[in-house]
Amino acid sequence: FTLSENTPGFQEGVDRYMFFFSGGRGRNAGGPPQDGNPGTFYSAMSNIDIEIASGNPAAVGVRFHVAQHCYLSHMDFRLGSARAGIEDIGNEVEDLHFHGGQYGITTRRSAPGWPILVIDCTFDGQSQAAIASDEGGLAIVRPRVTNVPTAVATAPGKADELWISDARFENIAGPALVIGNEHSARTQINLLNVTCKDVPILAS
Repeated sequence: FTLSENTPGFQEGVDRYMFFFSGGRGRNAGGPPQDGNPGTFYSAMSNIDIEIASGNPAAVGVRFHVAQHCYLSHMDFRLGSARAGIEDIGNEVEDLHFHGGQYGITTRRSAPGWPILVIDCTFDGQSQAAIASDEGGLAIVRPRVTNVPTAVATAPGKADELWISDARFENIAGPALVIGNEHSARTQINLLNVTCKDVPILAS
């Protein structure tokens, strides 16, 4: 799926999605779809690539605010200057590859508030961060992150739970990891077997 250059409606604002995983049609007949919720099960997308051409800085490939038994897998996101490949992920995403964009993934908590698994994903060339988490509770396994200012940024002033293992960070200009609230007793940051090349600051 390709979003053409300068597509009307994708230049500014929020909620500019190509795909939206919904929790229902809404309470009013003909109303807008509801966001996914803790009962949004068994939703998935696999083996579909998304390309967002230039001139769509507000565009997001997929809104994936879902609960258990849901996944995204085996997808390439070529994002140009778009806002993100995925917003608000849930349950599990695997074998996703993000090229460009402001963010690869930007997320808050999953629909049921449970942890989220990001496995075997690669990120290259995002202008802000590969992943931005706002209390997301992410477990990130076997990522490769290259040519970005930050690999993972957690929201300023908020506690978060983050696990990163078997990772490779390469050519990270700023801190690879930005911890939004290191003073909170609820903050849990764990890194295991992380290899760095040209990463002057690992965490801040």
